[in-house]
Amino acid sequence: METEARAQSLPPSEWIEEPSRRSTGKSPPLKGRDEILDELREHYLEVNPLFIQGLRGVGTSAIAQEHVSELRAQLNGRNPVVIRVDVSDRNCPSSDPSYGVAATLLQHFQPDAPVKGSSRDRIMWWFLRRVMAEGRPVVVWLDQLRPNVRSLESVVGPLLSPGVLLNDVRGLPPIILVLPGSGNAGLDESVRRIHVPPLPSGTISEVLEARARQTGWAWTPGAIAKLTDILAMRGNSLSVMDEILTTAVKRAGCHGIVVEQDVSPPSSRERTRASKRQAELRLLGVLRTAGGKLPMGQLVDELGRAFSSEGESAPSPSNVRRWTARLQALGTVKRSVAMGGDGGSRSMVSLADGGEGCRDCSPSPPKVRPPSAWGKGLSTRSALGSLQ
Repeated sequence: METEARAQSLPPSEWIEEPSRRSTGKSPPLKGRDEILDELREHYLEVNPLFIQGLRGVGTSAIAQEHVSELRAQLNGRNPVVIRVDVSDRNCPSSDPSYGVAATLLQHFQPDAPVKGSSRDRIMWWFLRRVMAEGRPVVVWLDQLRPNVRSLESVVGPLLSPGVLLNDVRGLPPIILVLPGSGNAGLDESVRRIHVPPLPSGTISEVLEARARQTGWAWTPGAIAKLTDILAMRGNSLSVMDEILTTAVKRAGCHGIVVEQDVSPPSSRERTRASKRQAELRLLGVLRTAGGKLPMGQLVDELGRAFSSEGESAPSPSNVRRWTARLQALGTVKRSVAMGGDGGSRSMVSLADGGEGCRDCSPSPPKVRPPSAWGKGLSTRSALGSLQ
């Protein structure tokens, strides 16, 4: 099954009761967040949805984890279901991961659900029906909302107003939505937001020194000063602290002492995503460079290398096939399938004019589905298909 996002579903039996009090090595500590946590405790079951918003790395996910744990405690007598979806873990050039998010929500209850070819509204209707059949409150935690996520309204809308998709919502248990991250995901200002400011440099220094001691290695004053500079002064955050510490320890070798030269800024960066139009133009460029013709498998590989050279995520084979089908409908490329060895087949993609290609032609911009149209029943296939 093809989805645009991967996610982690957390059944109640696998949920950590006190996630913020256990050292995972992945989430930044909650030191210095007492005021925010106190504010959340005042409105646990009163605000829905709740958007915990702040710059990347300030700890929105850690705060959300604490909040969801408390929500579960508040609803413990009703045995709630908790589903976490990592929205940032996706491969979606259009920056709309809502189809994959919807599919993941449904597959929490029905892992083998055949969602391919279904519209997002159909999947969300199916999910709401399963929630009703389950009869337990559901906490939906859509984690890691980034600024490049264009919209999640087609998922959030039905969760907040299920009556649009269901004829009868009587008996539907509460659905509580928690959204931490640095982006807006197309949500309007009516959503309750808890703003999470960056931690003061003094607090960062305290957390950093404590975590450095936990590594079991000795750190020179110069190494600690450089760590503090990277995390508190250069726009980085505690979300990359463990990466920096681990790299420094590896560079120190077997000496047991980390010096300033072993410490370096994080190497990981947010990978950009090409738009659908850019992706199709890049596909044409790869075909021209190859002389106008490539097998589909080789086209996927060449596009992957082209995307990676630009610092972007390599496209999935299904996306390449989708772009090829759109260009074929425009008359820009041709695709032929021939029988191969052992009963197999071979798909060949070529420029429509036999090699040079139409150098002035480019796909028209796709129709953009307005945010207000999430409930109109458009299928994924129709949304991806036609061009103006």
